[in-house]
Amino acid sequence: MRSMFGPRRVGARLLAGALVASLAVTALAGAASAGTRVAFTYGSHVAIVTDLDPATSYSNEVVAMHNIYESLTRYDSASGTVKPALATEWSASEDGLTWTFTLRDGVTFHTGRALDAAAAKAAIERTMRLGMGAAYIWGAVESIEAPDATTLVFHLSYPAPLDLIAAAQYASYVYDVNAAGEGASDEDLAAWFGEGKDAGSGPYAITTWEPGAEFELTLDAFPGYWGGWTDAHYTAIDYRVVPEATTAAQLLQAGELSFADRLNPQLVASLRGDEALQDVGRLAVLGHQAIERLVLRQAAHLHRPLHDLVAAAGAGRGVHVVAPVRAAHHRHHAEVDIRREIGRAHV
Repeated sequence: MRSMFGPRRVGARLLAGALVASLAVTALAGAASAGTRVAFTYGSHVAIVTDLDPATSYSNEVVAMHNIYESLTRYDSASGTVKPALATEWSASEDGLTWTFTLRDGVTFHTGRALDAAAAKAAIERTMRLGMGAAYIWGAVESIEAPDATTLVFHLSYPAPLDLIAAAQYASYVYDVNAAGEGASDEDLAAWFGEGKDAGSGPYAITTWEPGAEFELTLDAFPGYWGGWTDAHYTAIDYRVVPEATTAAQLLQAGELSFADRLNPQLVASLRGDEALQDVGRLAVLGHQAIERLVLRQAAHLHRPLHDLVAAAGAGRGVHVVAPVRAAHHRHHAEVDIRREIGRAHV
């Protein structure tokens, strides 16, 4: 799940169900007064962090990373368009082989250094050089130039939608490559991140990381965030590991969680009567990790009353996916239908 761009506004408690389709629930919170810590508490059924290096991170920590780091652009799923982030505007050459991005002026990393074109170039080049995680998104890039402080130029080996690529959920982050010291090696910087530190420019910065603890990760608002803090926003984000769904539901009702990432349909249904909670939709996938045996995956694809299966699994909230790419993805096309027999071909 990609988090919101910019500071999190003081808003609501959230919960999410599981299986084919799930739910989220929110409850309004009071605006933060000056000097008051108002935390959004994210409840996760598994550990949050596997890798804090923004170049190689490719797992659960994405729910935190997008509050810590930013990309050149961001994808707005509601409008299906690419929006400005660290870059305010961009253009491509007629042949699609050269992309020029104009960076936002006055952006500062959490380390105190300026985020300029040279810094962005160095970050993306390190991600490409390491070649781990989702670094493949930059596969079309041959070279990068930073002719001045706010201009970043990409030269591609083949045409690619770099504005969209730069908004990717992983490996698109811009970070301070000198956070571990001027001239530090890639390995030294990775070790520095591994100590629970960050080098982002996002609205929140890492305060504590305690692997294995219930309250695993804490982020505090970054005072120097370029987006400002003039409205009511959460001043902190706490990531709490709550493995048991029943416990998560109880913590939601008690106001001790703002969000739970995995509740079964029965628990969701039991909470619908709570007026302090607002029901909003969220998509989850019944994927190959849930059905590991080939023959069972084929059976699921070929199951004749598939709509009934989806409805039952989602407690009436399931959605039958009829295209090879889920609806939340920018490449989704509703007119592309999956025939049952495709199950035999690709699972």
